[in-house]
Amino acid sequence: MEGNALSFQRVFFDLPSYEFPTPPFERFFIANGWCMGQGQFVTKMRILTPSGKTLEGSTFQERFSLKDLHTPFMTLFRLEKIVFPESGYYTVQIFLDDELRLEYQLELRELPKRN
Repeated sequence: MEGNALSFQRVFFDLPSYEFPTPPFERFFIANGWCMGQGQFVTKMRILTPSGKTLEGSTFQERFSLKDLHTPFMTLFRLEKIVFPESGYYTVQIFLDDELRLEYQLELRELPKRN
């Protein structure tokens, strides 16, 4: 592979925690891939709490281009020091040029208290 190859470790669909609000998560990434287009685009991501409010520090925007239909582009949104106020299902929303294109759930799961 060439020099810009990505590698993923600890891929997850939920985040367990012993307490809520959570201690700040040092950092994690949300990745989304784009393909089958051509031109200049703007993608935006935001995370909604279980009550439907935008999670503080979770809104990001990035410009990117697709040079042809067969060359994909990977967007990586880096979240740092994010605090999740409650357990439950958080909604990750992905927009392309201000149009909602994808939503998926990220579960924040409360673990049993340690003794």
